[in-house]
Amino acid sequence: MKRFQLIALFLLFGLLACRPAPGKPPLPTSMGQPQTAVPNEPVPSLQPDAPSARPGSAPTFADFWEGRAHFVIDVPETELPMGESDTLPAPNGQLWSYVHASERSAGVVDQCGAPVEFPGCVVIYRSEDGRTFHHEDPPVCQIACNQCPCTAEEDHIIQQQYPRVVEHEGHYWMVYEF
Repeated sequence: MKRFQLIALFLLFGLLACRPAPGKPPLPTSMGQPQTAVPNEPVPSLQPDAPSARPGSAPTFADFWEGRAHFVIDVPETELPMGESDTLPAPNGQLWSYVHASERSAGVVDQCGAPVEFPGCVVIYRSEDGRTFHHEDPPVCQIACNQCPCTAEEDHIIQQQYPRVVEHEGHYWMVYEF
C-alpha cells in the first residue's frame, strides 16, 4: 500500500510540475514543436517495398508496421497551428479547418476584440489549394458572445475544445468539449 501511495504522490508532483507558473511570460508558439528540415522538392511517387496485403488498395497500418509503407511530409508548412481541428470541404470548393486556438497559440481574439486565453475557442482556417491555410487577421472566435466583454462562464470563450463539424443538407453542425 505504501508503494502505491508513493507512486500516486510522484504522479501528482509530476502533474503539478507541468502546469505553467502564474506570472510567467507566455510560451513561444513554436514551443515543443521542433523545426524539421524538409526539402522543398516534389513528393516522389511511393512504391511499396513489398506487395501490399491488399493489392490495388491504399496501404494499411499493418503495411506500415511491417515496413511496406511509410509516411512522408507532403507540405512542410500548412500554416495550421498545433491543436485540435476538424477539416471538411466547403460548398465553394475550399477546405475549412475548424481549429481550437488561443491568443497564445495563434493570436486569436473574441468577437468583442479581446485576446482569448488558453485553451481558446474555435476559429476557421481556409484553404483554396488544399495544401496551405489562411485565416482572418487576427483569427476571430466563430461563436458569438452574448454581450461584450465575453466571459468564460456565459460564452464558453475558453472552453471550446476538440471541435467536430458535420454538414447535413446544407447546414453545418458543430459540437465541442465544454
